[in-house]
Amino acid sequence: MIMVPPDLGVEDPNAFPWYFSIHSVEVADDLVRAEEAFRHIRALGGYGVRTDIFWWDVQPDNGRWDEDRFQFYLDYIARARQAGIEPMIILSGAPDWAVELYRNDRDRFWDALEAYTDRVVRAINPTVRHYQLWNEPNHIIDPIDGADDPELLRRIGRIIRRLDPNATLYVNAMANVPGW
Repeated sequence: MIMVPPDLGVEDPNAFPWYFSIHSVEVADDLVRAEEAFRHIRALGGYGVRTDIFWWDVQPDNGRWDEDRFQFYLDYIARARQAGIEPMIILSGAPDWAVELYRNDRDRFWDALEAYTDRVVRAINPTVRHYQLWNEPNHIIDPIDGADDPELLRRIGRIIRRLDPNATLYVNAMANVPGW
């Protein structure tokens, strides 16, 4: 039984969508270990798995996509769905070359961000319906200036909406930032 605060308006606490966060490194980039994790999620009453498809992981260099990493994530998503686990994909993790673009040429950075978002969403759509727009954009280690966070989220969200108008979009902010 999942305990849901009564003010959330959830009539059936067992239907509450409880996601577990798993990074690919936490299953050693191993699909068999991922399947084991998915079985544990189900056993604990979980609904889904929240996983980053890190930009730095699938496009480590400007202009070069790592097709093997892309395939790992496609297989990971397929196995989650086979296990009855709903995937939520987090689009985040700018590679060093993109951070340099952000610092030196914002227009090229936004273009690169949009290309990453478009490539990932096209690859996983329609098997994914839940997307998190970046991860903790207000975190002190995030390389995007706070003033640009709305633009970051808008650009990612706009592409997802264009490719999947029915997708559910999420934003995860870091809650323990002083003054936030």
